[in-house]
Amino acid sequence: MKRLLLFNLALLLWLWYQPIMCHAEEQEKILVYTSDSFETITVEEFDMISQIIMAEAEGEDWEAQWYIACVILNRVESDLFPDSIEEVIFQEKQFSCVWNGRYDRVIPNDSCMEALQYALDTERIPEDIYYFTSNGYLPGTEPYMQVDDMYFSRQKGE
Repeated sequence: MKRLLLFNLALLLWLWYQPIMCHAEEQEKILVYTSDSFETITVEEFDMISQIIMAEAEGEDWEAQWYIACVILNRVESDLFPDSIEEVIFQEKQFSCVWNGRYDRVIPNDSCMEALQYALDTERIPEDIYYFTSNGYLPGTEPYMQVDDMYFSRQKGE
């Protein structure tokens, strides 16, 4: 009798919990972030950008994180780079945190997500700022601005 009661209780909990999980999965698929430039950004794309911000700028202030979010979005919109967020982030030899494994080890904090949301919702840096490093301006590029320990630059001749 006790086993039957436990089984029924477990079954009831499972049945109650199942619709909640199904509803959450549906919401995750349709939740998008919008801006003037991007029609939709999926939760997965939002997470990818937040993760690369964290991997590249953990310990930097919010402004540097916002700049990195803008660089990623600028690259997606540029003819010089791939057309999708995933392709920009995983383009070969572009972001050291991807090839050294740091990207896979970090979990974005609120600051990274807020910086990305701000870049999507409000203003962005100039659209031709495509590069950043933490050790000086990238050779062959035109310096734009230093924010904390991050150096941002544009393609020379643009």
